Amino acid sequence: NGDTYEGQLEHNQRHGYGKFVSNDGYIYQGEWINGSMHGAGTIYYDNGDVFTGQFQDNSKQRNGRLTYYQDKSVYEGQFYDELPNGRGELTLSNGDKYEGSFRNGQKSSAGTYTGADGSSYVGGWRRDLKHGHGKEQAPNGDVYVGEYYHGQKKGEGAMTWADGSSYVGHWAADKPNGAGTFIDPSGTVQKGVFVDGVYSAKQSQQSMRYMETRASRAHKENTSVAPTPLAPSSSTMEEPATLPYITLAEFLHGREILSIPPISLVSSISTTPEAIEPKASSVDDSVTTEVVHY
Repeated sequence: NGDTYEGQLEHNQRHGYGKFVSNDGYIYQGEWINGSMHGAGTIYYDNGDVFTGQFQDNSKQRNGRLTYYQDKSVYEGQFYDELPNGRGELTLSNGDKYEGSFRNGQKSSAGTYTGADGSSYVGGWRRDLKHGHGKEQAPNGDVYVGEYYHGQKKGEGAMTWADGSSYVGHWAADKPNGAGTFIDPSGTVQKGVFVDGVYSAKQSQQSMRYMETRASRAHKENTSVAPTPLAPSSSTMEEPATLPYITLAEFLHGREILSIPPISLVSSISTTPEAIEPKASSVDDSVTTEVVHY
């Protein structure tokens, strides 16, 4: 089939050290085990890329160094399934450098990008783009700290420019968009709504009125008002008046006439002489004196 091998053999298999030239155009030079690229070696691809590192069962594994012919960038780090996967460092031909995590050959999760011009970014990545929370500094000293979404500033963030001005608020499409506060170098404050990086007085007023309306409505809903007591109706049973205690002797003498029928009787017999002493001689001494509740 046009493939050639020059090197050590064992049991008629490539085993040991040797050089393999494929009819597909790539060349491998390194260690072999039982006919497979296994161990330390270097592979030269037909597109000019060169990989030097560890192989396992014909695949790039563990740590290695891959030089890309087209853009002259260099990756050093972990590999899995033929691609940069895990921790690594990518150096571009212009001097820019990324150090962090890779997934399937792309910057992912978290990492630090340092530009040759002095710029830098530290934060989240996804599919080779800034994504999540991060901090970016421009060569002139501008600094942004906040959220990114697919490579653009989006979400909540704070920007400080080299001239001393600052903005804190919502971002979209790399510009202040939404509610925020801008302070210029002189200290003048603009607080309200921004559209594509420009303060919008009209939308700020509308937003202010809307917020005031919501606040007023919430205040009314949350204010507790004591209910007005209902006047008792004619069918409402009233609490009976508290009636005094009297002795049976007093009752028999008619000293206190009661118009309300008794509520209950309590058989608590008084043991005090004053309570059981008859008031008049006409009362039969055999009558037992009791306390009656009315």
